[in-house]
Amino acid sequence: MSLTCAQMIDRVLERVGRKHTTSTFKLDDVILDALNEAQRTIVRRCPHVLELQVRDTTYCKAETDRYEYDLSDIDPPIAHLRQVWVMNGLETHRVTFKSRKWFDSQYPDPSAVSSGLPTYYTQVGHTLVFSCPFSSDYNGLALRLDYCQWAGEFDSVESQEISDIEDADQGLMYYAEAETLRAIARGNASVLAAARLKEGQFHDWLTELQSYHDLQTEDTTGEGYHVLETEEN
Repeated sequence: MSLTCAQMIDRVLERVGRKHTTSTFKLDDVILDALNEAQRTIVRRCPHVLELQVRDTTYCKAETDRYEYDLSDIDPPIAHLRQVWVMNGLETHRVTFKSRKWFDSQYPDPSAVSSGLPTYYTQVGHTLVFSCPFSSDYNGLALRLDYCQWAGEFDSVESQEISDIEDADQGLMYYAEAETLRAIARGNASVLAAARLKEGQFHDWLTELQSYHDLQTEDTTGEGYHVLETEEN
C-alpha cells in the first residue's frame, strides 16, 4: 500500500532521527520540497512511466492555414511529448518528430510552405510547430497528442495524497533522506557521507525503475518516439 505524503515525511524524520526532536529547525518543508523534486527527477529520467502516459484527442484540432499550437495550458503539464497524430479514421496520419536543428534547416518558415498534411513537427518550448499549415481538407480533425505528463505535486506537509508514480515511495524517501541529511549536517563529515549514500541508493533505484518502464514500452517497430532532446541519427 502506497504511503501518503504526510506518512513519507514522518518516515524520513524517523530515519534521520528527528521525529521526536525538540529542535526549532523544522524539516517538514525541506522534506516536502525534496519529495516533489524527486518526482520531477524521476519523470525527467523516465519518459515511459506507464501510469503517467496520456493520449489526448481533445486539446487541439487541425485548423486551415494553422501550423503552430501552444501546449502550455495542458494540465497536468506535458513532460515529454512522444508522438503526434492527425486522426482521420483509416487514414490516420502519424506526424514524424524532427529535432529543432534539422527542422529549422529544412523549414525555416513553415508559413511559406504550401498548405497540406504536415509530414514533420518539432517542439519549441511549449509550442508545437508543423512543417506546413493544414489545408482545408483536414480542418476540424482531432490531433492526438501522446505524452508523458508530470506527476502531481504534493501541496502541503499534511497532504494525504499518494504519488502518481506507482511503487515510488522508497525512491522518494531515499532522495528526501539525502536532502534532509544535507540540511542538518552543518559540515559534519559523517552525516554528509550518509547523505551521499542515500543519494547513491536513490540513483540505483531510479536506474532499475527506468529499465523496467523502458522494457514495458520497448519500441519494436524501429520508428521510435519523440522524447525531448531527440536528435537526428
